[in-house]
Amino acid sequence: MTTPGYYGLTNNRLRVVCISNLIPNINQDNLLMVLNSANDVKAEQLKAYLLRELVKIYKFLVDTKIEEIRELPKSLLVDIMVAVANSMAK
Repeated sequence: MTTPGYYGLTNNRLRVVCISNLIPNINQDNLLMVLNSANDVKAEQLKAYLLRELVKIYKFLVDTKIEEIRELPKSLLVDIMVAVANSMAK
């Protein structure tokens, strides 16, 4: 039996544990970094959560983190624009 199997950890279970420990520690300073990482590993639920949080502080991020925003992959920038546009349409 493998170590993860021995401890009862599957990829999904490990992902849930990581996310549940990560979410309380997300703040304005690390949101973009965590969002980029979630995008890289295709953690779609976490990414959706982070996009919802980003919309709430979008103006702050644009004012203070523009260089970090410019470094994000284009596909993620599109996701951010869609999330912001959807929030404005409500």
